[in-house]
Amino acid sequence: MPKNKSSRGAGGGGRKGASSSKRQTDESGVPAAAALDNGNDDDVSPEGSLCEGGESGSVVSDGDKSVIVLDEGVDDTTQAEESDQVLDKLIDFLDGTTQKYSVGRQKCLRGITELFLANGDLSELVDNHRLTLMDSIERCFKKGVAEERCSAIHLGEVLCISWGVESEELAQIMKPLLLPILSDISAPCEVRARSARCLSLFIFVLPCDLNTILNMMIELRHIFKASFLKGDGSVPTFTPAVYNLHNVALMSWAFLANLVPMGEHIDSIIDENLNKISQIMSSEDVNLRITAGECIAMLYQLGREGGKIFKGQPHRERLDRLGELATDSNRHRAKRDRRQQRSSYREILVWNLVNIRTRRFDSVENI
Repeated sequence: MPKNKSSRGAGGGGRKGASSSKRQTDESGVPAAAALDNGNDDDVSPEGSLCEGGESGSVVSDGDKSVIVLDEGVDDTTQAEESDQVLDKLIDFLDGTTQKYSVGRQKCLRGITELFLANGDLSELVDNHRLTLMDSIERCFKKGVAEERCSAIHLGEVLCISWGVESEELAQIMKPLLLPILSDISAPCEVRARSARCLSLFIFVLPCDLNTILNMMIELRHIFKASFLKGDGSVPTFTPAVYNLHNVALMSWAFLANLVPMGEHIDSIIDENLNKISQIMSSEDVNLRITAGECIAMLYQLGREGGKIFKGQPHRERLDRLGELATDSNRHRAKRDRRQQRSSYREILVWNLVNIRTRRFDSVENI
């Protein structure tokens, strides 16, 4: 690199820029090694080899300074080095899952999860470590308590998405662990919620028969049905953890309902659950109310795609309730919750009205 021979250093009242060894940057803050004065452009070739390692670059002028811009492109060697670094981190984290202390194992499980989330598809890179990954999940789930189990299940979800249909063996390991937890009312709500989502994800990603889907939907309904209105018409109340469990169970149930083929089964699901799920719109939890509205919209869509016609008093009352929640102004609810609810239910209501008007009904009174 040629020396930065600034003409300003020779001026009467100028700085002695060339003689000062301590100053590493020019006035703009650009490192001196990467900034050149326009007066010295003759000393540097516009397309010269300005960088080490054979990389080419060009000099771009910007006002009173010029900076080196490297040509774009990723060196194969750099990619190989990055892959090696990711693999080294993975091996270190896998070794860490065998340590004695639960906190350390949780940190390593989260580290593996973050590696997959940050680097996308690592299937080829970690192909030789699949058995070790699955063994780590199983071991940490069995040895750990609530937080460690949640971390292990989360990693299982990420691996299921990453491996796709090749995650069959992982599902065979995790399902026997998660199914008892899902139906165990004494288990922590966080673990049950994670289990519900992970099991639904396995069913969605992997090939399975209709009975498997319906049985899982029954298990999930057993969880969120506690948020239906009580016998006297009052709204049940729960802790935030229980509300979250019901919310995840309802979302997972709706997720699987999309897999049920059109016909007798989907009609039965709509008839048995539409009115009940409508009751959850009265819940004290804003997230659960929004999920209930979205689930109702989905059931309407599935029914209409199968040729089902919604009419009568229950249907009109349901639409009225959607309208109330889209304009809710109850002061006892937090302002942020009301704003979030109104925004979601306006979209749900508009979607339902648009779809209603594109269908044929016996008469206007049936809408």
